[in-house]
Amino acid sequence: MTARFWGASDPSLAERLSRAFVAVAVLIAATLAVTAMCFSAVLGHFEPAIHDLLAGRDALGETESGMLDEETGLRGYLPTGAQVFLTAYYTGQHEIQAGNSASLALATRSDLVGLILYQRVAQQRWLSEWATPALTFERAVNGGAAQEAFLLRG
Repeated sequence: MTARFWGASDPSLAERLSRAFVAVAVLIAATLAVTAMCFSAVLGHFEPAIHDLLAGRDALGETESGMLDEETGLRGYLPTGAQVFLTAYYTGQHEIQAGNSASLALATRSDLVGLILYQRVAQQRWLSEWATPALTFERAVNGGAAQEAFLLRG
């Protein structure tokens, strides 16, 4: 009644729905705009880091694959002495070098440096304590017993 008293008329149902629709549309548009800004900010900030982590993971996988190729080549070469098995060994060396250089960016991350260091130390121990001595092992000079002892060691 007070609205009629002041000379204003009640808005019709269509006018009230129209205003409500405009208000809801503005809220939806604002929500979409905020969501889009948040999404682009997250992608802009995290996407390069995620890309680097995935590339580093692939590089570490390549390094491990190279170590397995080296081992496979040496396991074929040691009992037979056939140089053809060393192809896998040398392929593994190239994979390790490529993987090490590709994973170098991960070593700058403080949360991963310990794990990368652990892998590199294990890789160096494998190379210096088993792979290189196995490659230079002379079966003819050392004999079967020495070869068996060497193989049991690693």
